[in-house]
Amino acid sequence: TVVMEDACFKDPHMRRIVTTVLSPYIDIFSINEDELQDRFGQQIDIFNPAHVAKAIRTIYSQVNIPTLICHSAQWTLAYGNITENILNALKSGMLMAATRFRLGNDYDVSDFNETGRMPDSREGTTFAKDISKEFPQESFVCLPCKDLSFVKTPTTIGLGDSFVGGMLPCLLPPDLAEKSRFK
Repeated sequence: TVVMEDACFKDPHMRRIVTTVLSPYIDIFSINEDELQDRFGQQIDIFNPAHVAKAIRTIYSQVNIPTLICHSAQWTLAYGNITENILNALKSGMLMAATRFRLGNDYDVSDFNETGRMPDSREGTTFAKDISKEFPQESFVCLPCKDLSFVKTPTTIGLGDSFVGGMLPCLLPPDLAEKSRFK
C-alpha cells in the first residue's frame, strides 16, 4: 500500500506535476483541511458538510487515486475505496496525532491508549453524523476526533506526519499488522 501525504505546494504547477506523475502508484492520498482548501481553490467552512462534501468529490476526481483521506482537528474522513483496514487506519492515525498534540514528542503506548479512552469532540461528532448524509450511496466514512480543548500547550508541528505514521501499521498485511499495532 502506497500512501502520499500532501503538502501545500508554493508552486501549484509543481503540485500538478507531482500528483500526475505519482498517482498511478498511490493507493491512499491523505490531506489536511488546509490542503483540501488549497487544492479546491477556495476557502470553505470545514464544519459545513455540503461544502466539505463538494470539495472532497472535486479533489477525488482530480487526483485519480483509489482512496482520499482528509484529516482535521475535529474529524477525519475517507472517500473512495473503503476497507476495514482504512477504517482502522483512520482511527489509529487520529489517535496518534491527538496523542502528539497533547503530549508532544514524549509519549508511549499507554499514552496512545489513554487518548483512545478520551471523549470525542462534540463538533466532530455532529459533523461526522451530518456529512454522512451527503454520501448516502457512496463509499465514505467519517470519524470524530477527540476533545482536546483541555490541552494548554499543544504540539501542532508534525501532526500530519503523526497522523500518517499512526495509520501505517493498520495498512500492513494482517500477519505484520498484528505484530506492529499499539495495544
